[in-house]
Amino acid sequence: MSDHLVSKQSAASAVYPVSKQTIVALVTEAFEDFRQGKFREMRLGAEVIPEKQVQAGILHELVVARFSRLAGFREGMQKHDKDIACIKDTRLSLEVKTASNPNRIAGNRHTAGKTEYSDPSGYFLCINFDPYLKDKTQRPRLRKIRFGWISADKWKPQNGKGQAATLSAETLDTLDLLYVQD
Repeated sequence: MSDHLVSKQSAASAVYPVSKQTIVALVTEAFEDFRQGKFREMRLGAEVIPEKQVQAGILHELVVARFSRLAGFREGMQKHDKDIACIKDTRLSLEVKTASNPNRIAGNRHTAGKTEYSDPSGYFLCINFDPYLKDKTQRPRLRKIRFGWISADKWKPQNGKGQAATLSAETLDTLDLLYVQD
């Protein structure tokens, strides 16, 4: 296994006020917090192994908490806020998406459409990881960190009444790949 910091940078993320190195550091610190997680005397991954979606939710909250410590940012608190709100310029606020899939990223159906109240277009921090498994055969590992601008029309809503939305591989490839682990 090898870790790779990747230097590809899109025009949209080139103007972002937080460096790519800082973003990677924040995510890896949050991931280490996740791996060291404890609930009193019970350890995450040993005595407590939640479902993959719950693990993704825990990692999501840890990333938001770490990023929100940066000057000029705070955790999104209002319904219209992104996960991480930029205090000076809301256009620099961002959504965090975590997935226990090595490549794909999913969002909520509302991510796939602009309304009169919100525009889900914006900056996204997408994190793929290997979760703890119930049979304890795998320790979690960070797979990919991607960052960049995604417009609402790139999200494809689930057919029927489902609440999920997905991104194509082509759309994910337009994001800056900041970190990858083989």
